[in-house]
Amino acid sequence: MRHLFRFLVRLGRRNGEIISPSERIDGVSIWIPSERAKSSALTALQAGLLALYFRAGRGPVSRLIEVGTKKGEVRDSLRMQPHCLLDMIGVEPSLQKRGIGRRMIEDKLTELDGQGVLLPGNQPRRDGEVLREFRLSGHP
Repeated sequence: MRHLFRFLVRLGRRNGEIISPSERIDGVSIWIPSERAKSSALTALQAGLLALYFRAGRGPVSRLIEVGTKKGEVRDSLRMQPHCLLDMIGVEPSLQKRGIGRRMIEDKLTELDGQGVLLPGNQPRRDGEVLREFRLSGHP
């Protein structure tokens, strides 16, 4: 699992922004802006896809490619004004239920609101503000 995580973080660094709430890496969120949402096979290879294949095996890599293809289809359907996608979020299991994931999301949403960037699922209101329509597990 750690090999997959390392690969996803390296790929995220090439395509977007990695956010961690502390230097201890209690959690990580990967955000991909719309202008960098298309990831090529070359980018995946540069991020370590081949090494992942040798370490994790064919099954996990095939599943990763399948999920990546589906995410690409969803992203293609969202072609709208500039937007940003939360590609992945994770918190160290022993530190979950402490608001770390929520803080990573809320901090980035605040930043994006200030830039006028939409997240899929957010709807612009008539007054120009963005109505956030997201729910976190266990939170209203």
